[in-house]
Amino acid sequence: MPRVELLRRAVDNLDWLVATHSLPPDTRGRLRRILRDLATFPDLGRELKG
Repeated sequence: MPRVELLRRAVDNLDWLVATHSLPPDTRGRLRRILRDLATFPDLGRELKG
């Protein structure tokens, strides 16, 4: 099964973005669900070009 791994710095940056850009408090949970779905279905979404 595919895995999605996040760098500690990326997680810290997300916390910073939530705090400094008034993002919704559920941003971390939403991202967690999106990444879980992506790990389960790696072809989910549009293909990136370039």
